[in-house]
Parts: sequence; structure tokens; C-alpha cells
Amino acid sequence: MTQTISRKLQILCLHGFKQHGQNFKHRCNSLQKVLRNYADLHFIDAPHKLPTLTEKDTTGNESEVKNDNYLTWWNTVEEKNATDKIHKIRYDGLSESIRLIAEVNEKNGPFDGILGFSQGGVLLAILCALREREKFVQTKSDVVKTPLNTNWNESVLKDVDTLKFKFAWIVGSFKPRDSSVVDIFNICSQNTQESIKLEIPTMIVVGKGDDITPLDTVVDLSRCFKNPYLVIHDRGHYIPVYEEVNNKYIVFLKQFL
Repeated sequence: MTQTISRKLQILCLHGFKQHGQNFKHRCNSLQKVLRNYADLHFIDAPHKLPTLTEKDTTGNESEVKNDNYLTWWNTVEEKNATDKIHKIRYDGLSESIRLIAEVNEKNGPFDGILGFSQGGVLLAILCALREREKFVQTKSDVVKTPLNTNWNESVLKDVDTLKFKFAWIVGSFKPRDSSVVDIFNICSQNTQESIKLEIPTMIVVGKGDDITPLDTVVDLSRCFKNPYLVIHDRGHYIPVYEEVNNKYIVFLKQFL
């Protein structure tokens, strides 16, 4: 007997680095067909274009390469001052991306869940962490011996707090390295009985053949979540669609219907 779904889940989809919403939508056509009775997928563009690159032709002459179709949620910047022993990573443009998601949520939401692929999954992990930030503020940790970085932009926090998504779906991603959240992920990835974890229900998908974000990198991210629903497949850096994994996707999603 076919289950009758009165309302399908609405899922916001965040594409990867050097992609855009329409491109990601095309890549997810088969996934949408699999989920047609359970969820609608909504795609948006990241707000930042990649910087113009230069390349040399066979004669050695340089020419500009436009990246109009290549979008990113941020540009990664390494920062170091005289007192730092290690580089700090800053995701330049992150706040604008979070603002965009809040605006899309206000206009077209609310969304039941968010799916993030690759860099989009890193962004989703950041959203999850900032939503649960308060429980990390007073944390004492063997990993983070200095006070937790709480230098968070107030407008970013207001945007994050408008997002009421009930689950996260992360594919082929890694732990965020931005200095504003790296302490949270260093704390919650500890594998001890006292570890504080992100509690939002999360499905994490990783391929054994992924040469962009290897299996151990994604599994390391999964340790940050309490009881992550881990889907491991034999393929590469994309969202696989075949019977075994399809069934796992649906099992996870049906609990929110």
C-alpha cells in the first residue's frame, strides 16, 4: 500500500565550489525524481563570483579567464600576524552568504531541511554550529585551551537564528576552518564521553572513491554530530542515486514528514 504524503518536505540546496544553482539542479535531476513523493528541492546561487584568473597560451602570452559561471560561498584567506604561530583561516564573504540564505528563507521558506554539497556542506555545518553556539561558549577543552572564539558578527547571528530547519543533509564535505567557528568543530569532533556534539539530525553522505574530500575527512566531520546518519557508498564526489542509497535517503527523510 502506497503511503499518502499530505505535505512534502521543502529542502534548500546549497551547491559546491565553482558551481551554481542551475548546474546543481541539473545534477540533482535524478535525485529529485527519487524523492518526488517526499520532498521538493530548491536551488539558489552563491553570491560571490570567483576572481578573474590569468593563463598563458602556448606562446607564453597571458590572457584573462572569466569565471562568470563559477560561484563560491566565500574566498578562503590565510591571515597571520607577528604574534601568531599558525595561520588563521578566514572565509571572506561568509556573512553575505548567510544573509542571502536568510533572505531566501524569509521569501520562499520556511525550509524543513538544508542539503549542502561540498563547499555548500561546509556552509551548512557552519549554520548548524552557530545555531547551537551557546553550549560551546563555556566549554573547557583539552583541544581548545584558550577561551572560545566568540567574535561573531551580530547580524550574522540574527540571520542564523531565523533559520528553523529541522535537519541537515551534508554530502562530500569537511570540517570548517574559518577562525570564527574552528574552535567549535575542534571541540565537538573529540571522541570522548564528555564531548559536546551538534544535536540537529544530520545525514552525511561520503564516497569511498571521492578524491576531493576523502572518506576519513568526511567521517571526521561526522564526529561533530550526535548520532549522525552516515551513508557510505563506493562512488565519487557527487550525490549518488541508486536503489541502496535511495532507500537510505528516504528512511532518513520520512522521520520529518
